Amino acid sequence: RLLLVRGGVAEMIGFYFFFFAIVAYVALFLLFGIFLSIATRNVVSTFNESRLIAISIYNITFSAIVTIPIVFVLKDSDPFITWIIIVTAFAYGFTATLVLQFVPKMWGIVV
Repeated sequence: RLLLVRGGVAEMIGFYFFFFAIVAYVALFLLFGIFLSIATRNVVSTFNESRLIAISIYNITFSAIVTIPIVFVLKDSDPFITWIIIVTAFAYGFTATLVLQFVPKMWGIVV
């Protein structure tokens, strides 16, 4: 049973549940990305994106390795700061992945 406290932030049980649910969700996508990277490593070089997928996986994993300890250190002091750090890590991961995937293609079209 999850109880909400003042400000709409879940108690610690809710924090752990939702935090680890998000971590598991991202981990599943990382495993799928590893599968895609391995499956596409022998494709013709024009369509071969295994290197870009591997770099994106590294980027998101590095972000998680940095973010998770920081979140657990700061979770008791200020839930809002914890939320900001989690959202910033997600935004960085998705933005970096999109930039790594599409900027080289756009650069090839423009130049």
